Amino acid sequence: MSLVELGVPNQCLTNVKVDEHFLLPVLLKINTKLGGLNTKLAAEVARTIPWVSNVPTMICGMGVKSCAYRQSDLPSIAAVVGSGQWPSISSYRASVCSQPRKDKIIDLLFRPVSKQEDNGIIRELLMDFYTSSGLKKPVQIIIFRAGLDTTQFNQLLNIEMDQIFKACEFLDETWCPKFTLIVSQRSHHTKFIKASSTDNVPPGTVVDKKICHAQCNNFFSCPHISKVGTVRPTHYHILLDEIGFSCDEIQELIHGLSYSCPNPLCMLGCSSDVRDDQVR
Repeated sequence: MSLVELGVPNQCLTNVKVDEHFLLPVLLKINTKLGGLNTKLAAEVARTIPWVSNVPTMICGMGVKSCAYRQSDLPSIAAVVGSGQWPSISSYRASVCSQPRKDKIIDLLFRPVSKQEDNGIIRELLMDFYTSSGLKKPVQIIIFRAGLDTTQFNQLLNIEMDQIFKACEFLDETWCPKFTLIVSQRSHHTKFIKASSTDNVPPGTVVDKKICHAQCNNFFSCPHISKVGTVRPTHYHILLDEIGFSCDEIQELIHGLSYSCPNPLCMLGCSSDVRDDQVR
């Protein structure tokens, strides 16, 4: 709770075998939490990322992390990360808060305490983007939401997104950024292998037909190689797209973000080379 209550970044490890493969991602996370920059994409430097490089764009990641069931008295931690220093997409700031344990929907994104002051999470990240990007407001905001199942999509749209809209309007009534909302799911039972053998599919594989949901914009992505076991892809659902990405453009953006460190989902602990029971 040192980060939530005292504002002190921390990294806790469980008592496991410590070796190079374990320490490397941990050190990358520590560097990120201290404000360091681990990598940059070539397309980011060349400013060739579709829709993002030429228009002030903020990329956010949102998620809720609960403690182990045996620690039922501890609250859940809601975290939101937002990019800054546009046109960079590799620099992020995190904002966290505690909420009731069983709540999976973040209810503190917009929290007005007076007619002039909002203590919500989103305002803090929007102001950081503005000050770090040459006093530019984001014209576009891309949001990745982790940790929800399909039954909670309506709550995401009606509660969380409504709070984000209100936070933006509270800052400036004339400011209307465009939004793209993407849900990232890793807790599923879909796995991919090559049709001609039992080998894993190559990194960069995208499946957006036949096995995908027929009534919504969704796809599976395997950006990295899996050295152990059968690869489990990430399932992405595009719930809102006011920006107007094509299927190829959104898949290219997500693939590129998967190779940046940090990225919105990595900052939330939803995409990591280290198991969740090792790093908290």
